[in-house]
Amino acid sequence: MELWLYLLLLQLSLAANISFAVPVESATENEKGQALDYLTKYGYNTCQNTTNMSCSVDLSSILKKFQKFYKLEETGTLDAATKQLMNKPRCGNADVLRASQLNTYLKWSKKSLTWSLRGNPEQLSFAKTESIMQWAFQHWTDHIPVKIKQTCSTCNANIVIDFVRKDHGDMHSFDGPGGTLAHAFFPEDGRIHFDKDETWNDGFVDSQSLYLVAVHEIGHALGFDHQSSTESIMYPQSKAMPSNKVLPSIDRNNAQNVYGHQFPSVLKEGQRINMNEKLKAPDGGYSLLMQSDGNLVIFKHFSSNSNQRIWESATGGRGTSPYHAIIQTDGNFVVYDGSHSAIWATNTQEKTLYTYLVIQDDGNLVLYKGPTSPEPIWATGTQQKSEDETSTKYIVESFKQAFPNDTIVAYKFKSGGAWLCYGTRLLRVNLKDGYWLQIHKLSKSAGNYVTSDEIKSTANSFINKTKGEVDNIKRRDILWNELKNAFPSHYVNIFIFDDNDWTRNGQNTKGSAYFEKNYGSEVSIVLT
Repeated sequence: MELWLYLLLLQLSLAANISFAVPVESATENEKGQALDYLTKYGYNTCQNTTNMSCSVDLSSILKKFQKFYKLEETGTLDAATKQLMNKPRCGNADVLRASQLNTYLKWSKKSLTWSLRGNPEQLSFAKTESIMQWAFQHWTDHIPVKIKQTCSTCNANIVIDFVRKDHGDMHSFDGPGGTLAHAFFPEDGRIHFDKDETWNDGFVDSQSLYLVAVHEIGHALGFDHQSSTESIMYPQSKAMPSNKVLPSIDRNNAQNVYGHQFPSVLKEGQRINMNEKLKAPDGGYSLLMQSDGNLVIFKHFSSNSNQRIWESATGGRGTSPYHAIIQTDGNFVVYDGSHSAIWATNTQEKTLYTYLVIQDDGNLVLYKGPTSPEPIWATGTQQKSEDETSTKYIVESFKQAFPNDTIVAYKFKSGGAWLCYGTRLLRVNLKDGYWLQIHKLSKSAGNYVTSDEIKSTANSFINKTKGEVDNIKRRDILWNELKNAFPSHYVNIFIFDDNDWTRNGQNTKGSAYFEKNYGSEVSIVLT
């Protein structure tokens, strides 16, 4: 390619969806230029940042680097798989230029940071955006010993978040809907920018999920690079992820390798946990807490404000404060009160043995002996049976746990119908058993709770009035117009199904009722 043409192509917008053909040899100069622009932008063209005039731009070899990173077949051509990946919405940060190469820090030098939100997308309120960002920060701070506190929208902060369009002054212009979704700067810069032209949502099912993209970009702001594993939240292309699996082990381990652990999961001989201190399982699902009343407790964590006690030493109120628990050098794990009287113990004292205590990812608290071939010598026996992560119950409960204060309604159904509701659809998926699963997060009103009988009494006349209507959409619209006037203090959500092969599961509704099959459809009414 002549130099003048290459320089011209580098100035073209990087936003356009790539529409080049398959082999490099048969691609036009414009198609090659689009591909080269993309690969240069994301760090694969090593000639970009060199003063060596003899550096050769070999598109085929650059494509192979890209294909290797994404674990594609290394053809060196613009094949279908490569083209499809390049066209997916993604983060604007480079894939292969690490933070260390950009003359920036790999981590923040302090353990207490602040963040400020300067704007919000058009689809979500400022308050909702704040809530999403708080949720996203917590997914990292739950696992590393870094405190990140929100400050005012006009205050100076370590991490500043904004929603901007096109050229916004940082030399990394956005490209409108699709393409680049957001980008972030490594420590200790801390800027995070989201493309305001995207159609952002508060679900988890597509590339414009603000929850998922926010967790990803905060990862960059903390110093973490892109990962080639599709399991990672730091995978460059935005994708749907379960709400309870947003930060998988690959990301937790990377973060903890850089910053350390928020809470240890292991207690060794001579080590202790004092009042209000804890051990926490590596995946964050369980913790052992030394309470201020002297009780030693294992909790299962469903969300930031939803926990279940699954084991305790039953020593609450015994003895005097302050309390602590310690693994003695004789292998005994003991809870002591303020007068150094033992109020509980595992009774595992065996001199000269190397012992350590672990809170495991399955919820079991185990005392092991032996430094090389550890053998369990005591356990709480609280290991939880692993759940089938493909089951309907597990999926629905995961969403309910992720949004404990929101109204969640899930329907599992076999055949079609019609629905009209206020809120966001979080999930719609065809299950292996042939059923559909649809989950909504519904808006909440200030109305009071209404019993099922009261809803039926009010809605009955309208149900009878429309029972001859075989068009579900028409029936839905008629019912909704009537019922929104009948319940003016509530949001009225209507779901209509072709048959009776459906079930509903929900939380935090203001009332619900259903009417059995009448001339072709069943009706479910949910007030929120």
